[in-house]
Amino acid sequence: MHKKRKIIEAIIGMIVGIPFCWLLLFVFEYRFYHVILFIIFLYTFNTFIHEIGHMVFGKLVGINVWKIQIGLGEKVIFKFRFFGTLIELTNRIESSFSRSDYLGNKISKKRIFICTFGGIFFTICTALVACLISTNVKSKSLSMIMMVFCHSNIFSAILNLIPSKVSYLGEVTPNDALKLTQIPFYDEKQLQEYLISGKISHAVDLIKEKKYSEAKEILSKAAEAFPDAKSVKINLVYIYIKELKIEKAYKMNKELLNNINPSEKNYEYIIMYNLAYLSLFDNSYNNESADNYSKQIYNDYRDYIPYKIVRGCVLVNTKRIDEGIAILRNCVNLEKGIDKNNNNILAFLYLSYAFYKKDKTAKAIEYIKVVEPRIDKLDKDVKYLYEKIINKTNNFDRK
Repeated sequence: MHKKRKIIEAIIGMIVGIPFCWLLLFVFEYRFYHVILFIIFLYTFNTFIHEIGHMVFGKLVGINVWKIQIGLGEKVIFKFRFFGTLIELTNRIESSFSRSDYLGNKISKKRIFICTFGGIFFTICTALVACLISTNVKSKSLSMIMMVFCHSNIFSAILNLIPSKVSYLGEVTPNDALKLTQIPFYDEKQLQEYLISGKISHAVDLIKEKKYSEAKEILSKAAEAFPDAKSVKINLVYIYIKELKIEKAYKMNKELLNNINPSEKNYEYIIMYNLAYLSLFDNSYNNESADNYSKQIYNDYRDYIPYKIVRGCVLVNTKRIDEGIAILRNCVNLEKGIDKNNNNILAFLYLSYAFYKKDKTAKAIEYIKVVEPRIDKLDKDVKYLYEKIINKTNNFDRK
C-alpha cells in the first residue's frame, strides 16, 4: 500500500511538474539554474518560513511551538533556539515541520485554526515581499532571484491551499488546508486527540534520544488526562519494552488489540508488531498468534524493514528457519555498518542464531561478530535477546 502511494505521488508529480517547468522556462523566461534555485527555495527556505508562521501565530494565541525541524533526516547536524523554539537542521533537507504543545492549555478550536493558518499566511506574505523587492531593485540578477523566490512561495501557498494528505516521517497526515476545513467540525474526541498530539511528538523525540524516563513521565501525564488515547499507550508500551517490563507491555498490548476499531488500522499494525516482537522474549506469549501477527503485517507491508525483520525473527524462533533466513538476509549487508533502519542489529542477531541452528557455525559467528562490538550500546531489550541467544548456543560453541 505504501509503495502504491509513492508510485501515485510520483505520477502526479510528473503530470504537474512537466507543464509547470515549461511555464517557468518559456513564459517567465527562466534559465536552467533558475529552475534549480526554484526547487531549492521550495524545499528549504519556503518550508522553514512556513513553520515560522506557525510559531509566530501560535505564540500570539498562546500555543507553544516548541520545535521546528528542517528536513526529514534522523541525524541532527545543527540546532539552536529562536525565541524559545528549538530549531533543528537534519541530514535530509527536503521539507520542514513544527511540533506544538497543546496539553495543559485550554486551547479552543479558534486558536488551533489561527496557529494552523499562520504557516500559509507567512508564505503568502513572503511572496508579496519578494515581489516588491524584485520590482524595486536595480540589479537584474538580484531582481530575478527575488522573483524566483516569489514564484516558489506562491507555488508553496497553492500547494498548502489544496486540501490533501501528506506523508511525514512515515505517517500520513492532513496538510494545513485539510486541517483548516476539519478543525471547525471537530467533536470532543477529535479535539482531545489534536490537543494531545504535541505531547506525544515531544515524547517520541525523547524516545529517539533514548531518554526513556523523561518520555515516560510526559506520556504518563498524558494518559491521565486522556485515558482513551491509544497513541499514548502504544508509546508507553514501547518504553516498557525498552525497560524490559515485558509482562506489563504484553498485557497492555493485548488490551489495546481487544479495543481497536476498524478505522484504527495503523494502530493495529503497530500493536501486532509489538506482540510478535514480545514473543521473542517469552515463548509463553503464544507463538502461534505471533506467527499470525507477523505474517499479516509482513504481507501488507513487505517493504517496511521493521515488519520484515520481526517476521524473520519469529520464523526463526518457531523453527521455520529457512524462511526466516530468506527474509532476514534481505534486510542486512555485511559490508555496511549497523543502521537501525536498513541494517538493523536485530536481523544480524537472529541470522546468527538461525545459521547456528542449521549447524553452520562459521556463518553464525560471521554475523554475531557484527553485533559484538556494539554490545555496550545496545538497548536493554536487544541486549537481553543477545544474552538469551548466547546462552542457548553456548556462545556459538566458542571457547
